[in-house]
Amino acid sequence: MNSPLVSVVMSVYNTPEEFLRASVASILNQTHKNLECLIVDDCSKPATQNVLRELALKDRRIRILTNLENLGLTKSLNRAIDQAKGDYVARMDADDVSADNRFEEQIKYLERKPEIDVLGTEYYLLKEGKRVRPRKRPNQPWQIQGRLLFGCQGILHPSVMFRAELFKKRGVRYDGKFRIAQDFELWSRIGLKYNIYVLPQYLVDYRISDAQVSVAKRDQQIKYRNRVLFNALRALGIEPTREERVLHVQFCHGKAAQSVDAVAAWAERLLEANEKRRLYHPVSFEYYVRKREFDAAFHTSIKTAPSVKNYANVGQIAIQAAKATRKFQKLAAAKKKDYE
Repeated sequence: MNSPLVSVVMSVYNTPEEFLRASVASILNQTHKNLECLIVDDCSKPATQNVLRELALKDRRIRILTNLENLGLTKSLNRAIDQAKGDYVARMDADDVSADNRFEEQIKYLERKPEIDVLGTEYYLLKEGKRVRPRKRPNQPWQIQGRLLFGCQGILHPSVMFRAELFKKRGVRYDGKFRIAQDFELWSRIGLKYNIYVLPQYLVDYRISDAQVSVAKRDQQIKYRNRVLFNALRALGIEPTREERVLHVQFCHGKAAQSVDAVAAWAERLLEANEKRRLYHPVSFEYYVRKREFDAAFHTSIKTAPSVKNYANVGQIAIQAAKATRKFQKLAAAKKKDYE
């Protein structure tokens, strides 16, 4: 077999057979055929192992890598990527389904746009066999970068295709300390240096079930995501106190805080820190700061005792948010053709 252009990496741990077969079939049936599929068996039960062996016997593009112990998704992905031979690495989860032209569309875009390093796609949510189309989010690199500090990624992990050189030559790795939320940690780190874009095409069916890590282990998910948020603050030169960590989480989610003044002061501190460090695109960063400032201030004003001062402060914050939104939209319109 010729060297594959695309290496698809997937980790499997006791995935229901129906979902696993559908997921692998969607890879093998791609219109782009020059690929390899590296599946890490993360110490699954014999039934899953038998399915994997059967699939590998039927198509030589499948390679099974077997973990002798359960390592989790993060370390399994690093192992698969280390073995990848392709110029591009595509992520796929064992229970999701890719449109048959997904890889073809991603390859065409990456070859046309060498400045893009990581390419995701839009996706459908799939629950109990029903498709739901989520709301699109801003998808240009500078827009994505600006919101990474706030836990709002908008990048579906199993939809992405990377340039393999990120891992092979530039030292990018999933952080093994993050058994979950490894994708958010990776985007928050590499999004400051490399360009991430999301194709506006719906090319993945993302399955939602009660067994997902983000549902079954919600407390752990929150813990690891917050760790990413606090690391990002430190990169901005802010070493948050315990009270500031609480405030930042409230701010990121637009939740009620102790006071409107505290929310406004935190927004200004973030903006000043970014002005000094210049980590995030200034227009995008200001937009997301002002947006969350308004949400948090509004909910805080409702929760706390009503006062003329609070209402006046929220009004002023709303004006600032509107100005930031206009700047954001104007720049997005001007840059749209750059990514078409």
